[in-house]
Amino acid sequence: MYTWVCQRANFLEEGISTTERNKRKKIFKDEFSAHFNLDRFLIYYIFMEYIALMDNREKNMFFRCENVKRENLVFLNGATCLEDCIADDGTVDAKKIDWVNSTFAIWMPDLYDLDSCYGANNYG
Repeated sequence: MYTWVCQRANFLEEGISTTERNKRKKIFKDEFSAHFNLDRFLIYYIFMEYIALMDNREKNMFFRCENVKRENLVFLNGATCLEDCIADDGTVDAKKIDWVNSTFAIWMPDLYDLDSCYGANNYG
């Protein structure tokens, strides 16, 4: 996901022509729904603004995915199956899964702890 965003958000670069910028924006818009749930993004941002979740814009923005299917995963770093990606502590080693070329995930934002809603600070 991160790699795709970095590759496709290149329309923000300085010094490119308007034509090239518009071409890059179109690619980003055309491919966005293949990787992300646009409705969930819109609802997330509207909800976040409505209840003043300022710290959920970036640092507390979590992502989760749906449509996870084992057979659609592409593995990296010597892994050949999902079991190879499980670390000793039972967590998934995300570096062993090719998140860009695996065709399973539709990513969406998810809320974190809601500790700053309605203008409250992190202490309540």
